[in-house]
Amino acid sequence: MILEPYTRLSGVVESFRWLLSREFSVLNGNTHSTRWTGHHVEGWFCYLIDKNAGGAKQKFYLCGRLDEALMPLQNAPAISSKFVGGNISFSDALDGYFHWTDTLLSDNSALIYRRPCLTYPERERYLFKEIYPLVVINVAIEHLILDEISETRSILQQIEKIKVAKRFMYDVHFIDSLIKGDKDNMVKAIEGVASAKIHKPRQKVNPETGPWENELLSMAGITYTKLAWMYGYELEIKNPLVSIANELYPVKPFAHYEETYDFSKGE
Repeated sequence: MILEPYTRLSGVVESFRWLLSREFSVLNGNTHSTRWTGHHVEGWFCYLIDKNAGGAKQKFYLCGRLDEALMPLQNAPAISSKFVGGNISFSDALDGYFHWTDTLLSDNSALIYRRPCLTYPERERYLFKEIYPLVVINVAIEHLILDEISETRSILQQIEKIKVAKRFMYDVHFIDSLIKGDKDNMVKAIEGVASAKIHKPRQKVNPETGPWENELLSMAGITYTKLAWMYGYELEIKNPLVSIANELYPVKPFAHYEETYDFSKGE
């Protein structure tokens, strides 16, 4: 069982099942956050508890599709449906690691390459004026996915302008190492970003609803490891907050992904 090394976490499985049932109870709600969170939790439940990597991948795909419903193409209106509509909020944008992680872990290349074309109202403001490091990193990943290397490096320079720049230097080092194809430094950067010193102050999921994420997963480390595998670098990370997702790193897309919502039909 994937969770065997984490039996020190009292009642983790029971907590997971409670949270899953709680999120399912709101999956038919009208908000992006409740639907997205429901599928996010379900995906990790499939992987961590049921040992079903394929089921997890499908749920992560639905998370990416829900993001598309609320994050319009740049300079275009948002999609709307009877389920969801409007723009993604800045608070959701700050959860970028979680959103990027789920999209990448779906292994759906079309979904992955569409994501850099999405936006949200406060994007430019928090990228250039009131600089938020997670926004900068998310946008850098977008440019990287599109193979826009000069833009990637230019955006990352924004990190140097903030007071907590040192806390995000591992992110910068990873992306720079990936561009250079330097596997050893990729590994060092991922181990660094998943270290207790960096992980604990940065990843703070609501302890009432998602303590298992804080204890079990480094979303930054998982995101970067998956990116490396996508680019052909099969990294082996020792940190358990990253290695816990080892079965999800090989790129194995489905021939067909199930669509759930009306906005997805007909594609």
